Amino acid sequence: MSSALLDPNYLIREVEPIFVSHYKNQIGKPPTLYELKQYLVTQATENLVDILKNSDSLVIKSMPAKDLLTAINLYIRKLRVW
Repeated sequence: MSSALLDPNYLIREVEPIFVSHYKNQIGKPPTLYELKQYLVTQATENLVDILKNSDSLVIKSMPAKDLLTAINLYIRKLRVW
């Protein structure tokens, strides 16, 4: 895996729209940052990996589950800072 793909800012830009879209599809409205954070931390990590793997992102689909977990944790950590 290229180090560019593991860059935290790159990963956040890749996963954020996927999670926002998934939330909107499940709940029916776009989330606030707080709502998205609460939603993500209540989901099992396997569910979050599946959400990413089922996305249209070729980059995300090509990543191993371990790297996806890293991306998920980085994104949730970013939301906690806000």
